[in-house]
Formats: sequence, C-alpha cells, structure tokens
Amino acid sequence: MTPEQLVQLVAVLLSLLVAYIPGFSGWFEGLSLSKKLLVQAGFLALTTAVLYGLSCLGLYAVFACTWAGVWAAVVLWAKALLLNQGVYQAFVRLPKKVFGAE
Repeated sequence: MTPEQLVQLVAVLLSLLVAYIPGFSGWFEGLSLSKKLLVQAGFLALTTAVLYGLSCLGLYAVFACTWAGVWAAVVLWAKALLLNQGVYQAFVRLPKKVFGAE
C-alpha cells in the first residue's frame, strides 16, 4: 500500500467513523462545524506526521527527511483533507439534509 493510499483510506474511514460509530458520532455531532473540521484535519495531520516521522527514522520510507519531504507531507495532508471532507459531505451531511434528520 502506498502512503497516498494509506492516508486516503484513513481519510475515508475517519469520515465514516464520525458519522456512524456510536459514542464517537454523538460526541462529534455536538461540535460546531469549525471544530468538526479541526478535529478531522488534526487527525489527518497526525497520521501524516507519523508517516513523516517514520520516514526520518528509516522505518517506513515515504518521504525524504528534508524540507522537500515536509512539503510533500503537507501536500498529501491537504489532499487527504479534501477527500475526507468530500466523503463527509456526500455520505453524511447531504443524506441527513435530504432525509430531514438535520
């Protein structure tokens, strides 16, 4: 699995987790829209940072341990965030609006 695929998988799973896992979804729904975005962005940033850290330690060769590697990690994080929000809008928020649950 490539790093891009791994982070994309985490992005999609996170969107579904915040919508459908009991307990976590209830807590998440109580947050304001900006806090929801920050929670998801933070979790994806943590995932990307772990991949970058593992690269610098030589345990998982994903990024170069340079400024170019940092930039590549930021770009990967931004792509994952866009995917995460797209999935969240399409499969969570939109259906709730359409079916009157919101």
